[in-house]
Amino acid sequence: IDRVIDAVDVVKPRVSPPGSRQATNSQDIKVFQGGTLYIATAGSAANLAEVPARYVSFDEIDRAELSVDGEGDPVKLAEARQTTFANTAKSYFYSSPTIENESRIAALYSEGTQREALAECIHCGHAQPLIFENLVRGEGGTAMYPCAECGGLHHDYDKPAMFKGGLWSAARQESKTESFSISAMFQPYGWFSWSDLMRQHDEAMAAKEKGNENEMIVFLNTRLARVFKRTIAAATFQALRDRAESYK
Repeated sequence: IDRVIDAVDVVKPRVSPPGSRQATNSQDIKVFQGGTLYIATAGSAANLAEVPARYVSFDEIDRAELSVDGEGDPVKLAEARQTTFANTAKSYFYSSPTIENESRIAALYSEGTQREALAECIHCGHAQPLIFENLVRGEGGTAMYPCAECGGLHHDYDKPAMFKGGLWSAARQESKTESFSISAMFQPYGWFSWSDLMRQHDEAMAAKEKGNENEMIVFLNTRLARVFKRTIAAATFQALRDRAESYK
């Protein structure tokens, strides 16, 4: 946080400097003009019960414990800090998803408006979500993305032009919760490339075929922002009956 504050000219003069006698600026508390930022871990119920808060921002809620110190769900404990602010309170949750039917962020996303990040085609201007499975390999194995409308190909170096509009899809449903999803397909140019994504997927698929699903779980959760669906083998009555042997 200190590095961010120091790097943003309009923010720096509005936050108390470290060691200031007039206000507090420690590792966990930042006093600024108009309010105070409290930074706490969700691993202790005491950390979530100290102060009232109009705005609650909860990072990586899928990694939070279901209960802390025997006092219940840390997400609910954090939201309880907003009681005195009634309709002016807002909660923000962001996280990579985890396992299907076990992921909190996936459930929140489904309850919300379900907006997706969009990219604009540099050839025809069509705005579209970027779907990993649509990537194609060009010469030398370089990954390229074809436009869903005109078929024009895009390279990693086209990302700045594709993302400059900062577009999102329309809401899929009416909801009091605004929800958004964005994957590593939208990593800025110079960061994790589409070719890197394809390579990582190939490695995860190879590991999965050998019986190790862990790499695929990480890839789907942290790169594609998707839940992982567990493989459940169901045995039918007839299949078991056919395998039965005779016993005295």
